[in-house]
Amino acid sequence: MDDRVQATGTTSGGAKQHYAEPLRSGRKLYIGIVIGTTSSDVVVLDDAGNVIFCDYQRTSGKPIETVRSQLDK
Repeated sequence: MDDRVQATGTTSGGAKQHYAEPLRSGRKLYIGIVIGTTSSDVVVLDDAGNVIFCDYQRTSGKPIETVRSQLDK
């Protein structure tokens, strides 16, 4: 059986999250962060280019705090 987890959700603040598969130790992961005027996006890819995690959040004028929150997930 494939151990991938496919789940997409929206938080009460309208944030969109997507978890493609569980994290395992020993994998190389790459993180991309985009901080814009009104929102920020965080994406994590494995060395094969598969999306492991992505998260979109409105920054509400607090971009640094928003990205910290996204990275804590």
